[in-house]
Amino acid sequence: MCAAAFRGLRLGGVPEHFNWPFRRAGKELRWTEFPGGSGAMAAALKDGRLDVAVMLTEALVAQVAKGAPFKLWGAYTSTPLVWGVHTAANFVRDPSVFGVSRYGSGSHVMALVDARAKKKKSRLNLSWWTPSTARGAP
Repeated sequence: MCAAAFRGLRLGGVPEHFNWPFRRAGKELRWTEFPGGSGAMAAALKDGRLDVAVMLTEALVAQVAKGAPFKLWGAYTSTPLVWGVHTAANFVRDPSVFGVSRYGSGSHVMALVDARAKKKKSRLNLSWWTPSTARGAP
């Protein structure tokens, strides 16, 4: 497909390094960043503000499972995202407190997976802090 076929296409994604090529596309694409993540992009797709969203496949599947009329148009990368819980070598933390980028994000989901793997009593016993709520968080 030639570049002219994509002219004016409304494309959105999170403000991350891997979306740099889309931000640089200039007039060929109308790029919008969504700091709110997949949920914000899904809302924009539903209400017609976006034509295409670059989002995690897991987020797409979750939206479709909730009845969203979305389809997988193509794969942007064929490598999996590898998540980890990372700290400084000498850092000691309360194992029930997690820092996440935002609620519902991949870091939030993976913190829940980590808690389940370590058999925490209940996710209700976990505490969360995000960049917007941290103010002196651990």
